[in-house]
Amino acid sequence: MCRFLVVTLLLALAFSPLSAQEEMGDISTPSRSWTMLSVHRVWTPQANDMPNGGFGVNAFFSVDADRRAWAGFSIVGTGLVKRDALAINAGMGWWFLGDSSLGAFAYGMTGLGITSANGLTGFDFFSDPTSTYGLASQAGLGGAVEIFTNLKIHLNAYGLWFTNDGGVTPYGLQLGLTFGGR
Repeated sequence: MCRFLVVTLLLALAFSPLSAQEEMGDISTPSRSWTMLSVHRVWTPQANDMPNGGFGVNAFFSVDADRRAWAGFSIVGTGLVKRDALAINAGMGWWFLGDSSLGAFAYGMTGLGITSANGLTGFDFFSDPTSTYGLASQAGLGGAVEIFTNLKIHLNAYGLWFTNDGGVTPYGLQLGLTFGGR
């Protein structure tokens, strides 16, 4: 499990859209991308609100001139009662109040959901008989506060929905660091 998380985080950082200030002459503009690395605590109503934890990596790229709308993708791993789930999603995010220095954002994504009784490190696309596949969606609403230039802390409430495993819907809180942004 630990090796999987370390490899996932290193790959996310290696291919991260994080970029520094773009400077031309004396004009400085904010980054056109931002990345969230986070841990979360979720509760699963189908199991009497049994708590589970997990991790998330979200990356967003600006799609408009004023940097309010962002296209992005995410990889989220979480526990689901006695199984683990991995969601690989794409969707949109919006800064609807302020910006990443001090502001609120929302996002919605959908994509592939994979669950397994063998845990996150046990996902084997070809030979794991406990794996199930389906649609996964997630939505979040939260805020960010800048602690250093291009480094923010964020907290958001979010929910996940899986069509496999009986349609489980874990919901919870996500806390982490945000890099880049407006």
